[in-house]
Amino acid sequence: MPTGCRIKEHLDKINVGDSMLVSFGDYTGGTTYVKNKNDRNYEIHDCRLQPICFNGAERLHGVHTISNGERFSLVFYKNKFFSHSFYKYYFCPTIKYLVNRHIVL
Repeated sequence: MPTGCRIKEHLDKINVGDSMLVSFGDYTGGTTYVKNKNDRNYEIHDCRLQPICFNGAERLHGVHTISNGERFSLVFYKNKFFSHSFYKYYFCPTIKYLVNRHIVL
């Protein structure tokens, strides 16, 4: 995402369960916000520092405007049209491997 871009608050339509989000790049602004389940407050995350996991189909979320630089993101999620066995046996262990070795950070 280049300078001046943002992602409006939304719910994911095809995600099932938790998603994992990590971002990287040389930028300012561009923090991810996720609405709390029990109140009207938001959690603010800089996903360059640590990946976050949340259910984007149940919790409103978005990205603040990038004031300078360029932001890159990877979002890992289970698609409701995708095979559960693939997700369980291939996707989850791969993400765990990448995070444990600090490849996705």
